[in-house]
Parts: sequence; C-alpha cells; structure tokens
Amino acid sequence: MRKALIFSLCFITGVQLLKAKDTDPQIGEVPRIGKTFWTFKTGAKLYASPVLFGARIYVGAEDGHLYALNKNTGREIWRFKAGASVSMQPAICGQMLYASSKDGRIYALNCKTGKLKWIFKTGKQKQVGAFGLWGMKPLDQYMEDPYDFLISAPVIKRDGNKEVLYVGSGDGYVYAIDAGCGELKWKFKTNGIIRSTPAVDEHKVYIGSWDSYIYALDRKNGTLIWKYKTGEDPGTHLMEGFQAEAVIGKGKLYLGSRDGFFYALNTDKGTLDWKYDAKGSWIISRAAVADSTVYLTTSDSYLFVALNAKTGKENYRIKTSGYNFSSVVLNGNYAFFGDYSGQLYQTDLRKGKIFACFETQSRRMAKHEVFSPQARLSFRHSAKGRDLALYQTTLEVMKEFDRVGPIVSAPLVRKEVLYFCSTEGLLYALARRKY
Repeated sequence: MRKALIFSLCFITGVQLLKAKDTDPQIGEVPRIGKTFWTFKTGAKLYASPVLFGARIYVGAEDGHLYALNKNTGREIWRFKAGASVSMQPAICGQMLYASSKDGRIYALNCKTGKLKWIFKTGKQKQVGAFGLWGMKPLDQYMEDPYDFLISAPVIKRDGNKEVLYVGSGDGYVYAIDAGCGELKWKFKTNGIIRSTPAVDEHKVYIGSWDSYIYALDRKNGTLIWKYKTGEDPGTHLMEGFQAEAVIGKGKLYLGSRDGFFYALNTDKGTLDWKYDAKGSWIISRAAVADSTVYLTTSDSYLFVALNAKTGKENYRIKTSGYNFSSVVLNGNYAFFGDYSGQLYQTDLRKGKIFACFETQSRRMAKHEVFSPQARLSFRHSAKGRDLALYQTTLEVMKEFDRVGPIVSAPLVRKEVLYFCSTEGLLYALARRKY
C-alpha cells in the first residue's frame, strides 16, 4: 500500500532487523487446505465475514445485497437489497438477522424469509479522508482513504427481558437500539468516524473512534466511564484511527490501531497494561485470545504474531505474502486467517508454523503477473514506474492488487468445513485439512 513507501526506511531499520525471528515458508512446499466443496459468486467484492445459523450461511456484499445460502450446496435461498454496501458480518439473534450498511442504516430481517422488519437510520455518513492524505499529491486534492472499506458491525446482547443492538456509525455516534422494535435507547457522540465494531461485556460497551480514543460506555445509558488516548497523525493522517474490533479477556481489553500499536487496557480503569509496537504497520483486524496468548496480524510487515497476553512480549511470528487485514479465527490448536495476496492460512499454534494454505482462484491466475520477484505484493513493483507520490498511483496499484482476490474478511470454521470470502466476489466452502 501507499504507506509502505512512506515507511520504507522504518521497515529497513525495524522489521528487517527482526527478520531472523521470521518464519517465511516457501508456499509451494506447504500442503494445500482440502478440496473446494462449492463457491458462490456475488455481484461485487466481499469484505464481510460469513455467518452460519442453522443450515444457512449469510453474507453481505459490496453490491448492497445480503445473501442467504444453503451451507451444504451454496445454493441461494434469498437475497435482500440494502441501500448501500454491506461490508461487515451481520448479527443473528433468535430468528432475526441484523446488518449495517454504508448508508448508515441498520436492517432487521427475518432469517428464514429475508423479509424486512424494521430499519434504523443513523446520521449523515462520512468517509475517512483528507487533503493530501498520507502526504500524497496533489496536496490540494481531497482524497478518500482507499482502505476505508470496513464499517462497524452490530453486536446483540440481552439487557433484562430485551435484546439490545450496539453499533458504531460513520456519523461519529455509538448507538444502542432495541433489537425487537428498532427504537433508539441511547447514543453517544465521539469526535471521529466510527469503523470499529463494539465489544460488550456485562456492564460496558467498548469501541474505538477515528478521533484516536478508545471509549468505555455504560451499557444501560451510554454514559462515558473512561476513555484512552492513542496515537494521532494530524499532519498526514496516516498512522491514526481504529478499524479493529476489541476483544475482552480476563479484565483486559485488547485492541489494535492504525497508529501502529496494539493495546492491552484494564477494563475497569482504562489504564494501559502494555502495548505492542508493530513498527509502522496498521493493526486493523480483530485479535484472538486463548491460553494466555494473543494472536494478531499486521499490515505492511505481513506478520502473524503470537504475544504473551500478560506482558505483550512476542512469542513468535510468521511472515505471509501480503498485507494482513483478516481477523484471526482459532479452532483447536490452529489459527485461520487470510491475507491481501489472496492466500488463506491454517497455522499450527504449537509449532508456530504454517500448516496449510489455499489460494483464491484469482491469485492462481494472476500471481505471476502481479507479484514481485520475491513472490509477494509490492507497491513499488505494481506501480510499474508511475509516480509513487500521486494519489492516482495508489488507486491504480490497488486495482492491480485486486487481480489476486485479496482476503479481508475473517474465515468461518465449522466442523470439517472452512468458509471464507474474497474481494473477487466469491464465497468459498472448503474441506479443512485434517490434522
């Protein structure tokens, strides 16, 4: 991405010095994740993660549709047209499905029929952007962030005898909505766009905002309990903001940021326990926590990292083939995630090694034309001599990267089947490689 060039010196002095700890497998020597059961083609890119409920799998797409499919065959059962793209996973409670879209609306649908029950409208939506974003030229041009492709997903929690939906919005507010009727319970204003998905425990709602704060709000009324300030970048707006969902575990809140750090905060006080320095890389995906270990991925350094949950000390790292925006999903002794090069990984957590991989259809067809001689995504290589400082070059390089079918969404693992989406518009159902 564009910021890889801006931070090239950082990587030479930072990431490269740590290279001795990298596990950098030759992908051709790694076993392939099992056979493909089926694929389903949508009308546009897929950034949203699939959700399984009963015998159906649900997914939202950039064409504005929500799809309900048979989990065994991939056959379409119904589709619903929202007012804009559906870029994050829906939430399911009872027989209802709840989804947010980029037009600021929250939709409540019947899971079985796809019939609309209610719509909740948030305020005027904003896109992340700035004049001369990331220092790109022309400096007097307003530029939308080309990686602003995620939105806040709804989270459902029971409150007394009612189900409550919590979600952030591009208007800067956090909303609590009665899931039964779609009525507003409360809202809280931050000073930035919200792309982060809330994490909710018994008493609090936790969420990150583009104003560089992490907020803890009272679940009952939305009152601010505490907030924590992270890094900001008022000059270029490169290293700031939240896209990741927080994770709660044993009195700690874990959350990655685009400021290049991963934070562990005390959930009661909002104080810092530790932070991990990603050396100039964004951390925009949801981490996973298990057995006193935090697993996360980074963008420009292409890393899957295992950290000690108590201290933040790095246990091991694995290098992938591209930017990592996909959240980590754990299943037994294995982690699953995808990268921007169109590769899906199954990682052995005990050995700290790649166990198996799977390539998207687009990656298999285009990788020899798109990848650098080192068999990885490279902004400079894909720019093909164009001016690296221009915003237009960034947009053109992103189109080139799209040719390999990047994986942004989190995979879904159920028994022996692995489901995941790619930006080539395909939802895959694979046989998970047996241990």
